[in-house]
Amino acid sequence: MRYRRMDHHLLTAMAERWSPKTNTFHLPVGEMSIMLQDVSMILGIQIDGPSFVGHSVIGSGRRWLSWPDCCDDLLRQHPDPDVLYHDPFNPWITSKFRMGQAHAQTCVPLRWLRWIF
Repeated sequence: MRYRRMDHHLLTAMAERWSPKTNTFHLPVGEMSIMLQDVSMILGIQIDGPSFVGHSVIGSGRRWLSWPDCCDDLLRQHPDPDVLYHDPFNPWITSKFRMGQAHAQTCVPLRWLRWIF
């Protein structure tokens, strides 16, 4: 992402008007929530198409050797393909999860995240 000039006074004013309870901004004209399209317009990032990712932090000479190592460090665990996980809301539903595509293991299953966290 290229460098963007920020208006720090505007950012401070918006932060002061943010309500974490409702995830909205309280402005003089009313309440406003931020949408994915707003973020897209502000940052100039496409919201459809290929994923937007940062610099690689995985591999030889990087912070982590593999994506499971990254997950273990940040989340304290990663999906183990040999473990049978149970849905916390319905114990009759079980599933096994594995990370990502092929040997790269670059994706974390969303359902596993919901069930664990």
